[in-house]
Amino acid sequence: MKQVLLVSVMLGVAFYAGYASHSNAYNFTNLHTKPATREAVLDHAAQKFDSLCFQKAGMTDSNFTYKSCTRRARDFTKMCKERIAKDMPRTISSQDDFKRYSLRMINCIVPIS
Repeated sequence: MKQVLLVSVMLGVAFYAGYASHSNAYNFTNLHTKPATREAVLDHAAQKFDSLCFQKAGMTDSNFTYKSCTRRARDFTKMCKERIAKDMPRTISSQDDFKRYSLRMINCIVPIS
């Protein structure tokens, strides 16, 4: 149980750190005036898989957990995008929706357990 909680917290922190840094070319801070497309939101979330797998593997990229996590994330990205996109509106104009769909995408490609 502690491991699930720890991984959940790590995924949340990693997502927030990536979200707050806005390293992506698209700026998601003002969605009310400039809504994001569903593709941009899902692509942004999918780009986080490497750092999430790194954290999930105990902050190392040289073990089996990291390698299998990144392989799984790459293999599942297209399927996860398709499944989540069908439930999304074409544009995302609220931070709550942005976070909800981003977290669904992250959990699909890098599951907690």
